[in-house]
Amino acid sequence: MNKIETKLQKFERIAERRTNEAIKKVRLIKHLANRNNYDFSDRHASKIISALKKEVDMLEREFKTNSSQEEIDFKF
Repeated sequence: MNKIETKLQKFERIAERRTNEAIKKVRLIKHLANRNNYDFSDRHASKIISALKKEVDMLEREFKTNSSQEEIDFKF
């Protein structure tokens, strides 16, 4: 007998995987804060943090209102 996946089950399966992947990527960015390995200014750090916060804010709005926002690419 085939078990048909519900929309909720599909959401939970995909959301768990994608969220864990995003957390891993943020942790990789966090490694850039090691001044023993990298040279950067406060401006660099602020731009990275600002870009990530904006993206999380857009994510939150999307879940609350279900209205797509324009996606942005990060650049210094």
